[in-house]
Amino acid sequence: MARVPGRRSWAPVALLALFTELASSHPQCLDFKPPFKPPRPLTFCVQYSNFGCCDAGRDAVLLERYYRISEHFDQATYTACASHLQNLLCQECSPYAAHLYDAEDPSTPERTVPGLCQDYCIQVWQDFEVQYEERIRISEFRISPGDMNSVDHGSERIILEIEEPASNHNGGEVLFGDDSYLYIFTGDGGMAGDPFGKYGNAQNKSTLLGKVLRISVENNDVGPLYQIPPDNPFINESKARPEVYAYGARNMWRCSFDRGDPTTKEGKGRLFCGDVGQNKFEEIDIVEKGRNYGWRAREGFSCYDKKLCTNSSLDDVLPIYAYPHKMGKSVTGGYVYRGCESPNLNGLYIFGDFMSGRLMSLKENHKSGEWQYNEICMGTGQTCMFPGLINNYYQYIISFAEDEAGELYFMSTRIPSATAPNGVIYKIVDTSRRTSPGKCHVDPLPVKVKGRLIKFAPKEKLIVKMPTRDPKIKATTRVPARSKESERMADDYYSTKTQTFKAQERRKAWEETTSKKEE
Repeated sequence: MARVPGRRSWAPVALLALFTELASSHPQCLDFKPPFKPPRPLTFCVQYSNFGCCDAGRDAVLLERYYRISEHFDQATYTACASHLQNLLCQECSPYAAHLYDAEDPSTPERTVPGLCQDYCIQVWQDFEVQYEERIRISEFRISPGDMNSVDHGSERIILEIEEPASNHNGGEVLFGDDSYLYIFTGDGGMAGDPFGKYGNAQNKSTLLGKVLRISVENNDVGPLYQIPPDNPFINESKARPEVYAYGARNMWRCSFDRGDPTTKEGKGRLFCGDVGQNKFEEIDIVEKGRNYGWRAREGFSCYDKKLCTNSSLDDVLPIYAYPHKMGKSVTGGYVYRGCESPNLNGLYIFGDFMSGRLMSLKENHKSGEWQYNEICMGTGQTCMFPGLINNYYQYIISFAEDEAGELYFMSTRIPSATAPNGVIYKIVDTSRRTSPGKCHVDPLPVKVKGRLIKFAPKEKLIVKMPTRDPKIKATTRVPARSKESERMADDYYSTKTQTFKAQERRKAWEETTSKKEE
């Protein structure tokens, strides 16, 4: 799935993207670290020379950006916008940069820029609207016959394109189910609070945004590029799109089908998704055909839009688990472990959070139907001294995956960005118990690749080498208080020992003196 941006105008984008309402804040820079006093005064963002988030190097970058944008201004535009542009760019240096503007505030007017005349803003918006667009594109590629690690880029066929009103919330998964149908998970169209229409995109079944879609792409060499499965839930509803399988999603990020218990097959086919929240909660859902997952009426278990939330016709499905933003701010959906190597993990739904870096698990209580939460703890440094084991990882968890045997992996990066230049793939291993040797066996599918196979070699800097410390011995009981009699006896004992020692010393000195006289 790819996002295809169109052309855009520099000046309008810079202004419209950054001017939003002030939010409650505390000192913090964009890298989530505290502000500082730069070693040299700033020449462009001079107001932050004594305390802020920029050094002289970053100040120079912002000045260059200012010149690059302002060169597109005519004289009237420069007069109206130059000071605003400088102020906006320098907000990166503000000691409150991380929280200064609330870009997720749904009440922010989208088509006006504070401090500029209304006529000018209307002109900017009209030009901007023509030149800029966002789309969710679902494409089909053929694997290169000589290398299964690459695709034939000339073979692309666009199966489906969905226009978006904003650039974010693009959705986060494309899956094939056991029924051979293609499942597509789309975001609600972006911005904050799903402000589109009376009920928002996610609750509107006539749009493909904020949905789980199901289509058939088999036998599409001739005729339509996709077809509608005959049992899709809304094919007989006149105002609904027939592709819709479930609705009420905000921005589902990573979904997976449960393989089922290796022995009983219990749970097979369940569809788990992590749905990224708005201001307060992240949630995990089990997606079922035709169901409503609540957004924008509900965020997690709580009401977001009170009018929609109290509507008797909502009939939404609550998540199996939701957690507040003090634990994490961007859920990354995972998998139910069904591998062989770590039997204690069987049946656990393992997932994470992109921002906080937490690894978490949910265990189903079959009697109550509830899911019990546990945070996954890394092994101690001593446990992970064995070859190939580590107990720490890059914080920003982007995705999870499973191999042919059902073993689980996750990928994370050292910086919170989807465009991070590198990352690491980790395998999840239970160090407390493993399956007996020889019991786990899988026949991998043959793979033909041109690139050489690279064996796993853990990076030394990621391994925590902690020597075993001497244990601190703590007395289990306090030393009992001594009576006066016991103190007297102890004093007598030590007095006797002292006198004996002194007598021995005098005898030794006398023997040495006598020996010298005899010599």
